[in-house]
Amino acid sequence: MNTNKVAEAKYENAPTWIFWDISFMPVPKGHLSKAGEIAQKLKSALNKLNYRGPVSIIAYGNMNHVPTSIKKALSSAGIALNHVSGGSRETISHFEDDLLFLLMENTPAPANLMLIARHPALMDSLGEMQSEGYNILLATHLNADDSFLSCATTAWLWVGLWDEPEPEPEPAPASLPEPEPEPAPASLP
Repeated sequence: MNTNKVAEAKYENAPTWIFWDISFMPVPKGHLSKAGEIAQKLKSALNKLNYRGPVSIIAYGNMNHVPTSIKKALSSAGIALNHVSGGSRETISHFEDDLLFLLMENTPAPANLMLIARHPALMDSLGEMQSEGYNILLATHLNADDSFLSCATTAWLWVGLWDEPEPEPEPAPASLPEPEPEPAPASLP
């Protein structure tokens, strides 16, 4: 599913807001002990496609259903936790409210919106944001609806992001070879 297109120049250094529906797109089993790593994995995936602007991540959902250890790990990684007591309708409502407030009112286009969700009901809002000049990125499940995927410039499989290898450290610059000494002037006989 990875439809990874390199960022257009106008979006490369633009801010990226990540809205994560943690109730319907939870930390995958097998990665619970690594929950705090997701912020770095998301930033790494974005960086690979030349998205290098500041990144803000907000997780939405019923935080009463998220284990305390996961909430602590996410919060320590700089992820804001937004408690939504209801189900998917309430989460969608919070997403849409924050889309209007955080993005359209406070972060003018060009900007990037990454949605970690499985709600095709958001397609209208995403289409409106695209028409306003926002770049839509998506991380979703394997059986995502094609029309939902079509809203995004780039899409990742959510569980695939967790399996992203850690970025390798950049090698140290190679030292330049020592200059060869100047040959001694030839002596005349």
